[in-house]
Amino acid sequence: TRGEDLVESTHIHRVLQSILGLKTPFYFHHPLILDSNGARLSKRTRAQTVRAMKTLGYSPKDVINLFGKKNLLSLLSLIKNT
Repeated sequence: TRGEDLVESTHIHRVLQSILGLKTPFYFHHPLILDSNGARLSKRTRAQTVRAMKTLGYSPKDVINLFGKKNLLSLLSLIKNT
């Protein structure tokens, strides 16, 4: 899966994969997950990863609840459609 911020780049990625003779993967673009300030969670900003949260003892329900109702619906939709 990829964040929906990469939707516009998908075409050029597919073209490059074709030129290089690579198999094109299936892409699913999910809604971005935002923190309480509205900033997206990303490696670039060194946001805590879901894996780290799991290691710290957070349950999947705890993690989902951290993102609020707006993102909860998106996460549930993502889970349902995978």
